[in-house]
Amino acid sequence: MLGFVTGIYPYSRNHSLAARRFGRGGITKEDLMKIKQEDSQKFVDKQKELGLDYISDGQFLWMDYARPFSVANLHGSEEELEMTRKSDTNTFIRRPKMGTDVKPADLKDFMIPIETENRSVKIYGPYTFANLSMINGASIRDLMSSYSKALAQSLIDVARSHSIKFVEITEPLLTEVIPSKDMIEHEKNCISIITNNLSTETHLSAPFNSMKNIWNDVLEFAVKGIIVDMRARDYFNIIPEAERIVNNHAFMFERDTDKTIVLGCVNGRNGGLTPEKGLETPEWIVNVVELIKNKKEFNSIGITFSTDEVIIPRSIADKKLENIAKAKQILGGNE
Repeated sequence: MLGFVTGIYPYSRNHSLAARRFGRGGITKEDLMKIKQEDSQKFVDKQKELGLDYISDGQFLWMDYARPFSVANLHGSEEELEMTRKSDTNTFIRRPKMGTDVKPADLKDFMIPIETENRSVKIYGPYTFANLSMINGASIRDLMSSYSKALAQSLIDVARSHSIKFVEITEPLLTEVIPSKDMIEHEKNCISIITNNLSTETHLSAPFNSMKNIWNDVLEFAVKGIIVDMRARDYFNIIPEAERIVNNHAFMFERDTDKTIVLGCVNGRNGGLTPEKGLETPEWIVNVVELIKNKKEFNSIGITFSTDEVIIPRSIADKKLENIAKAKQILGGNE
């Protein structure tokens, strides 16, 4: 039973205040980096204490999952890049400006120094990256291919230098507007380019919408596991009946697969109600997993947050993370 969190995690209160002070010129970049390091180490220590399987540094240097390649291929100032809303959330992304050839990104520049042997990293997949980008002189398909080659090399390099053991390729746009069959086939080929020479565990996610219409396709992608957003469009943090959300994902039980299936059943959104009202208990999480197991016995299963970025206050995120760890322990820990 796997339990983990990947990607961009909420800042602590001290970290948030420091970022605001830096934006107003009240502290230096060195001061801010020290606070980021301290917050990251605190987060790492918590994950280790909870017995999670993969360790994230919080990706506090990223801002968004396109940023390393936006910076590596930047002509001009990063602040000049156009902003676009991320799915239906109140978070925003700077759109990369890309030409035909994508330069690899030095992902080491975006890794906060931490001590762990099972580090994780999350980054946009080729379909989402290409569709977010402002493209000059290339087609969507050409950019997907070029990005995939650059990403593959970048991941190989950072995996060696920073003990990366888990890579999540996140594709939120893959479920926002369902691609054509030809585009799905091209995406499949691009994912293979990224993962074929990687020695890390690789999973694919497509958060914020149901994977129902692409499920059979993603099962054919060259990744070890699939992370399913089971709380798509769940804006208000009202905890649904476990049986209802399992039944809403009946498409997962139609085909056999040897892939690891990770259940994004813990809501990563901050809705309109008091966040405490959306705090999933360990028992509720266990109920979801057991109902899934009763429907289909997957080779390996895991639990995590629903979204690709945890968009809730740090204190609530930490409580949810603790409950993921408790549920993992009830369900057999690392067995």
